[in-house]
Amino acid sequence: MNNKIEFLKTGRGMKKLKLEGGESETSSTSGSDRSSGSVSDLELMPEFFEKVDKIQKDLDLVEEEVGEIKRICEESLNSTNSTQSEGLSQQVKTSLSRVSKVNGQIKVNIEKLEKENKEKMKEKAGIAETRIRQNQTQALKSKFVNLLSELNSVQENNKEKLRDKVSRQCKIVNPEVTEEQIESILEGGGQKTTQIFSGRQLQDAQDLVGQINAKHADILNLEKSINELHQMFVDMALLVHVQGEMIDKIETNVVESKDFIQEGVVQVKQAIRYQKKSRKKMCFLMCIFGTIGVVVVLYFLLK
Repeated sequence: MNNKIEFLKTGRGMKKLKLEGGESETSSTSGSDRSSGSVSDLELMPEFFEKVDKIQKDLDLVEEEVGEIKRICEESLNSTNSTQSEGLSQQVKTSLSRVSKVNGQIKVNIEKLEKENKEKMKEKAGIAETRIRQNQTQALKSKFVNLLSELNSVQENNKEKLRDKVSRQCKIVNPEVTEEQIESILEGGGQKTTQIFSGRQLQDAQDLVGQINAKHADILNLEKSINELHQMFVDMALLVHVQGEMIDKIETNVVESKDFIQEGVVQVKQAIRYQKKSRKKMCFLMCIFGTIGVVVVLYFLLK
């Protein structure tokens, strides 16, 4: 029987099991033999799913924050006032700090689930429970990696737009500024800005120079955040890749085991048929030899 098991939430701490090609069954609190992998064995996983729900809520929070960061970045890029730009930059910085903290919690909690899953495998938990644990954890990791990738794209995109805006603002302050000087400002910030622009230019475009320096600070902050994000992304992407291979291997082993069992059943049935045929042949031969023996005995007696 090759039923597919799905978990549907029916209330706090309760799960409803849906078997493809069968009826739904609401879980209870009764125990069962753990090695059997039966439905009743799987209905007692409230702690695991509470942890999954906690991670999912954190992932939803990160998703919201990423959208908010994207919105604030766009607003900051369109801002023409240095005071407003600084305020928006601070909002981005605060959001990135908050996201970084939540990302760290998600990573730790996913790693705990990984460790717990390995312990369950050592305890020889039911095959269905093991696969559900691994698939749920894999789904969380995949979503986390996708969010990290999206956050990285938002930051990289914002960084490039900031650099373009700084370049345009520099050319407004001094139309004759060179690309090398602009790059120097992007790398060095306020001090380089003061060195490159003359005193008169600084006075005439004080607000623009303030925005240039603020954008430079934003770029540095983004670069720091991107570097921190990169290592976490690499770690989680590697886990997703390895875990995916592991799940594929388990599924392959399950299919192969099923094939071996079916092949074994066929061979047993063939052996039984051969045994029955052998018995029939033996009985037939015994009857023939018995008849021949009786004929021989009668021949000598009557002779």
